[in-house]
Amino acid sequence: MAILYVPPSPAALSKLKADLNKSSAEMAELSGSMESRTWRKYTGGERAISAQTLFFLMARLELTPKEIERVLGRMRKVGASIDLSADAGELEQ
Repeated sequence: MAILYVPPSPAALSKLKADLNKSSAEMAELSGSMESRTWRKYTGGERAISAQTLFFLMARLELTPKEIERVLGRMRKVGASIDLSADAGELEQ
């Protein structure tokens, strides 16, 4: 199955950030990045946000903690280690 994806414009991502009243660091964290400069690259037009990153961000905004934990549980079931509250480097391989 092919996926057709056109990323949102930098302006649309800037508006999302403003609407949520979040900092670049907070938006980066919500989208799974540890660096606020990554978010600034999306809003500055240096890099397009991937479908996977945008999906992850929107899931964190739209799903309940219980629903997110259900997905993370499935990921763990197939062997992934994931903790959305962990600092970088905390998870053991």
